[in-house]
Amino acid sequence: MGTKKVKPTTSTINPFSDYYEDDPDYYNPCDDKYYDPYDEFCAIYRDNPLEYLAPDGDFLSSSSDWINTVYSLFRFFDKFKPIYEVACYIIFIINIFHLLILTRKELRSNLVYMIMIGVGISDLVQSLGTMAQHFMTLNIVYKIEDCGESGAYRYDHLIVNLVAKSAQVMSRRCSSFLALYIAVIRALAILFPMIQRVATIMKPAYGFLMMIIVLVSCTIWSVVFFVLTEFKKILTCGNLYRPSYVMYKFQVDEQFKYPFMFVDGCMALFVSFSYVILASVLVVAICKAEKRRRSLGSDESSNASKLVTIMAVSVFISETTYGALYVVIYSFDRQYEEM
Repeated sequence: MGTKKVKPTTSTINPFSDYYEDDPDYYNPCDDKYYDPYDEFCAIYRDNPLEYLAPDGDFLSSSSDWINTVYSLFRFFDKFKPIYEVACYIIFIINIFHLLILTRKELRSNLVYMIMIGVGISDLVQSLGTMAQHFMTLNIVYKIEDCGESGAYRYDHLIVNLVAKSAQVMSRRCSSFLALYIAVIRALAILFPMIQRVATIMKPAYGFLMMIIVLVSCTIWSVVFFVLTEFKKILTCGNLYRPSYVMYKFQVDEQFKYPFMFVDGCMALFVSFSYVILASVLVVAICKAEKRRRSLGSDESSNASKLVTIMAVSVFISETTYGALYVVIYSFDRQYEEM
């Protein structure tokens, strides 16, 4: 037996009115309130929504097994989201102190430290984006109501999310390319220390010019993401709940969304593998230099090779994970369309 709906006593036009049945017994049979554990349809729908999309058994095929595996991985990694959000607050504080040190007069005139300032600012923006999105979910700005639609929020909430995500797209690419640029100039300085042209590009003016080029390029890339994203008004909630405000959610043109993610993922993978190659060259060159010093009777040791290795491993893990995730999402979408 259903529950009777009470029409609101207000002159304001209800944007949901055209999408609700007049029948007072209209309800969602798979909601917790009405759920019958012996209902085969609801059991499939609640346990695995993807299997519900192919009830004829297609999910026994290899391609469907692949989709289910990827879907399970996404749900698994989503459990670590609270840890990531807390980590962003910690990284934000660390980056503040890091920038206070790098912006000292005696350091900011050095090319490498100048680029590191750019990397620090990019990481700061990345953390701020996550913090802003997390803050909007704390029910401080407004009370979030459950609509049964994933990613459905008030309009101003989505504006904050879109600006934050666009800034993160820009800052993430800036940080990775600037880190790669540091590896390039360090490799050139060690491999070709006597070449005048290398000494010329090591000047701070060239580093500042490169930072501007990277910033402009990455900003254009993030603007593409911003333009491709639209807001879709939610006129009917999945759980038949009528919120006190109109909800919206992101809607990206499928024709551009996944190719954008694929290209962004490929850029991350390019930076990752390029950094590892340059770091390997650097480590070999540093080891040879230390060997020459020892042959000349110098006992002075250096931890440069260890630091380069640690940096290479950290960049490889972060960029490869990010890039592989986006490439997998793209493959997931292609597999799903072929079913």
